[in-house]
Amino acid sequence: MTIQSCDLDTVREPLLRPFAFKGGAFTEKWLTAVCLRTAEATGIGVGGLAILWSDPAVFGAHTETGGNLLMALVT
Repeated sequence: MTIQSCDLDTVREPLLRPFAFKGGAFTEKWLTAVCLRTAEATGIGVGGLAILWSDPAVFGAHTETGGNLLMALVT
């Protein structure tokens, strides 16, 4: 399989109040959609990013936006 094209879109949804977890807190949820195309097919994936949930060390070393951006870059 050879991927011919890839599209990524991100929506930042603000939370009503900060969500605290693992000694930190975040104020927005990043939602992503990815579309991959080959010569034969198209696939779409959707998901949410939460750097604090995934890696509290990365969350602590970056801003909330910076940590979520790092996660989006590896999506």
